[in-house]
Amino acid sequence: MALVLGVDALGLIIHEPDNLLDRKIGFPWPEIRNLSFYHDKFIIQPADKTAKEFDFFMEKSKINRPILALCIGNHELYMRRRKSHSIYRSAVDEDTGEKTT
Repeated sequence: MALVLGVDALGLIIHEPDNLLDRKIGFPWPEIRNLSFYHDKFIIQPADKTAKEFDFFMEKSKINRPILALCIGNHELYMRRRKSHSIYRSAVDEDTGEKTT
């Protein structure tokens, strides 16, 4: 079964090739423990250690390295946004003397 792997600001998304608007499976960044590849296999290991890993087989093995680099870059941006958002919330808390959630 052919699937399309998408990378976005919030994580990884799996689509069916004929329906790119509806996600089949989503992997938010906090729910991913590790991403790796070996030859033509791209591996997603969920944060839940009891869950099975997801293996995707690419048509060409050389595509895995750029996909992993794209994932790393998007995850770094996600972490920066999360950090800046928490810094902003802390500053608001200090200014108002209240705790925001």
